[in-house]
Amino acid sequence: TIHSLHKEFGLPFVLFDAQGPDLLAASDGFPLEASDASLVRFVQEVTSHRRAGLGEHGGGWKLLGLPIWRGGKPNRIAVGALPLLVECDPNDEAANGQGWSIEQMAVHAPAFLTRWAQAVSDRQRVLEDSRSKSRRCEWYVQQVDSARKTLDIVDRLVSQLKISDRKDKFPNLVLTSVFDSCSAACLAWVPAGPRDGILVVGQAAMSPERIRQMVLEAVAEQGSFLDRTILENRVPETTWGRDFPEVLSALIVAASTDKPCGWLVALNAESRFAPSDAAVMLPVTSLLNVYQKNFHLYVDLKELMFGVVRALTSAIDAKDRYTCGHSERVARIATRLGRQMKLTSDEISNLYIAGLLHDVGKIGVADHVLKKAGPLTPNEYRHVMSHVEVGASILSGLKRLRHVMPGILHHHERYDGGGHPDGLQGEAIPLIARILAVADSFDAMSSERPYRPRRQPEEVDEILRTGAGKQWDPTVVQAFFECREELSAIQQRGLGESLRIAVNDAIQSSRAPETLR
Repeated sequence: TIHSLHKEFGLPFVLFDAQGPDLLAASDGFPLEASDASLVRFVQEVTSHRRAGLGEHGGGWKLLGLPIWRGGKPNRIAVGALPLLVECDPNDEAANGQGWSIEQMAVHAPAFLTRWAQAVSDRQRVLEDSRSKSRRCEWYVQQVDSARKTLDIVDRLVSQLKISDRKDKFPNLVLTSVFDSCSAACLAWVPAGPRDGILVVGQAAMSPERIRQMVLEAVAEQGSFLDRTILENRVPETTWGRDFPEVLSALIVAASTDKPCGWLVALNAESRFAPSDAAVMLPVTSLLNVYQKNFHLYVDLKELMFGVVRALTSAIDAKDRYTCGHSERVARIATRLGRQMKLTSDEISNLYIAGLLHDVGKIGVADHVLKKAGPLTPNEYRHVMSHVEVGASILSGLKRLRHVMPGILHHHERYDGGGHPDGLQGEAIPLIARILAVADSFDAMSSERPYRPRRQPEEVDEILRTGAGKQWDPTVVQAFFECREELSAIQQRGLGESLRIAVNDAIQSSRAPETLR
């Protein structure tokens, strides 16, 4: 700045901080001391007026000052010094000021010199505003690019967010995706569990265990997880970083604010870490948190569902075209009734599993009885009804299914106590069984059977209304009619879908079945 001003006016200049005023820079040959009282007062005057001006100095000098703009305000003041001419002929070769030296202008045309200085200040301000706008545009472009990069990473990760047998598969994918877009020397996933292995990509400056130790010390000093991010570009100067001289900068992002399952850690940036780097890592660590929690649920669900698959495989052999898809429809109808009755998510999940398995015991029913076109004899009826005990016996070895066994065993009990197998009455019948009883009866009556055609909806509704309080729990029947149209749609949509497909989808998908949402 002072170099360009020297070329403009041919004077030595000094540059002051408008807030100080502290001397920031000076041209060679500036005749006054920076601490000169008259000079300091003049700087303050120019700062106050925010315009160029001329001032007198008692030592035989005139002062030319002009504001220098940065960030929309005059935060620098430039001052030039020119000798005060005692004698000067105002009528020399150019009375209008042309050809005068700047010293002559200061005497004979001070207003012109002031306007000149103000024009230079205005020109500098326009240029600075233009540069500032350009910098802001560049910043916005960087932010948009960072957001786009983050969305691309998240979209790619979400599309591949599938629970698998390998616990480290998705975390490794996260590390690779983020590392390719960041400037860190290495990236690590540090699980909170001390027995879980640390994953690292890039050139790590220290062992995985030292990375864990550093993270735990940094988090301990932070004191809470409310701020999920620790961004430090001068790690050796921190208390927690003194023992890790190999790390110059670090960005540590917790997977959540409440007892995180781990931390995503970037070490040793090429230059320095910025908030935009944290903005990329935050949503990614949230995905890691979801994955880690769902993985543990998946392990339990997988053990359960593999047992279900074995049971269903056996059940399929005993089914014919009349009952194809029945169990799946009962499961869907039951879970919709459960939501209508405001049951918990765990209770609704139990309803779904119990609905899938409620008739698995029919593998023990003779085909000629199961497919009989005419009325059943008393012995045949007892034989068919024994499927609840057979189903309970088949599934009794699966410890994960014990909580749904009451639904399988008692879904043919009657509310008035006249049902099978134990003659339970009223609320002594488990709620899961009472709901399954309505769902099972509704789908059975709405479907074709070898001994009768499909009943009309009006007839089904009348039977359910008449049987409320006798065969079925009136509270469940009431819930049925509150969502009757949806249940009819479920019953139609599920027609013909196999149990194998339903269970296979439940195992392969990382999401809950549609009816559980």
